[in-house]
Amino acid sequence: MKIAIVQLGRIGDLILATAAINLIKNKHPNAEIDFIVSKSNAKIIENNPNISRIVVFDKNPIKLIPFIFKLKIKLYDYYVDIKDHYSTESKIIAGLSNAIIKVGFNGKKKVFDIPIRSDKENINLHFLERIDNIFSFLEVEPLGKSNRPNLFISNASREYIKNYLSENKIEKYILINISASNNDKMWLEKKWIEFIDFVKMQTNSTIIIISDTKHFKSAENIAIRTNILHSPPTTLLNISALIKTSDLLISPDTSLIHIASTFDIPVISLTNNVDWSINKFAPLSPISEIILPESDKIFVPFISVEQVKTAYLRVVQMIYQTRL
Repeated sequence: MKIAIVQLGRIGDLILATAAINLIKNKHPNAEIDFIVSKSNAKIIENNPNISRIVVFDKNPIKLIPFIFKLKIKLYDYYVDIKDHYSTESKIIAGLSNAIIKVGFNGKKKVFDIPIRSDKENINLHFLERIDNIFSFLEVEPLGKSNRPNLFISNASREYIKNYLSENKIEKYILINISASNNDKMWLEKKWIEFIDFVKMQTNSTIIIISDTKHFKSAENIAIRTNILHSPPTTLLNISALIKTSDLLISPDTSLIHIASTFDIPVISLTNNVDWSINKFAPLSPISEIILPESDKIFVPFISVEQVKTAYLRVVQMIYQTRL
């Protein structure tokens, strides 16, 4: 059986989408699974041995022709687009495929042979529960939120992080990520500083602050003001390796939360108060805290320092109890 899974969205969505591999392999262990992804998110799955081929959709006209060729030359039994709302891009790419059966969201016009439920019907379901429903046509056993994404760390990334920790004489550490996709999801710099000063009094672990490149100066300023370690700019694969061996990740609700959940690393997620998003992207880690803005506020900047302090103490206590 040959299956193509399409996920052109954000990195976090692609990470969660790899949980479909477990569903398929449990029922059809010899299935050949390809992923059709965007240029921006392809790197995160390139080390996955359970993926037969990664086909990158690049809108650059020069690279579009090779993409179409790769899509047409392989005859898939199933072409599955897991996006549960209408997308012109999804419609066009599905039309290029020669798959025997196409699965996806139809909208007003029928493009897919097997339709999937809409995001409105899925509004109370986690991403992984939505995947269960999408792949029910294969008579797979639903795994729900007990399922985990397939994320593999390369030897190069492992070695990079091993050297980084060794050079800085780090054994146990807490990670703090300040970055998010937009300002509405980001906590204020002064609040991070106050919170980190509090954590320093509570732990003997090293605190490492991380960020993407556009928030590097802000992270550097926080690190200087609090006298903690600031990780240099590096790849997402290296950051994934750093997360995998951490004791705790504290971060706005981003793809890093899903990476931590993949490895069952405890997380504290600073999250916008939007019901559908909370339902869809809740952390999968056994030890996790979702912190929402106080009262009737929606956005992360309105989360108080006291809320995060309280959540931190709760999570530390849970970690301690699991190690008894």
